[in-house]
Amino acid sequence: MKCVQLYIFVIYVSISSSKFLEHRVLNIERNCGEQNGNIYPWVALIPLETRTYNPSAKVECIGTLISEQYVITSSSCLAFVVSKVQFWSNLELLEVEVERWVVYQATNLALLKLKKAVDFSDFFSPICLPSDDLALIENIDPYTATWMQNSGLMRSSNSYRFTYHISDDTRIKKAVKTTIVNCQKRDNGLICLRPNGGDTICDRDEGSPIMFSDQNKWTLGGVLNYAYDIHESICVNSSSVTGSRITKDALKWIMHVIKKN
Repeated sequence: MKCVQLYIFVIYVSISSSKFLEHRVLNIERNCGEQNGNIYPWVALIPLETRTYNPSAKVECIGTLISEQYVITSSSCLAFVVSKVQFWSNLELLEVEVERWVVYQATNLALLKLKKAVDFSDFFSPICLPSDDLALIENIDPYTATWMQNSGLMRSSNSYRFTYHISDDTRIKKAVKTTIVNCQKRDNGLICLRPNGGDTICDRDEGSPIMFSDQNKWTLGGVLNYAYDIHESICVNSSSVTGSRITKDALKWIMHVIKKN
């Protein structure tokens, strides 16, 4: 009888742990995917350093906060040295060092573990991760979001720009509405997009979230990988760009990495 009770207890603990992990990852606090004091408060700037000395190089990637200590981005960003992640609001610039990173071998996804946890607030909070029902993203036009140092091209009707001033530095957060298009390569792990309304997605936008809004909560559907058009221009406005989809297998990988912590 004691063995049976112990067996039931073990099953209960296992199920409870699984539910806790699912809550932690898929819903990461109740405010995941919400915009309160900051627009897209999960979008991170990742300053990159070249692996050879080049003080004039200004290289960046974008990442997305998905939990207190994890930022997801494109593994192509790891061709450079990644040592810190920045989160911007109009009140402060939060800079957090990167402890380590893990690459998902199936597609171009990478998780950056931060050395310290980000305190969730109205200014910095995570995006939601998708549940098992990933078909929703096929039926809507997702957005990408990135950071710019200047206004670049003229604003189109399908992009939104928000300016942040910290000391002498100015950053512009840009969101671009896109349309899902067919990929030339048939691969369930890929998602291909085209900017709407003549706006652009550029090479420094790699790692940007591909996101959609579901019941007033923003959810991560993928991560932008490549933004070169057929003419090898550094910006795309009519050609498609490629991203890595958050598939069920990718989601399992994310959960596994965060569980190991």
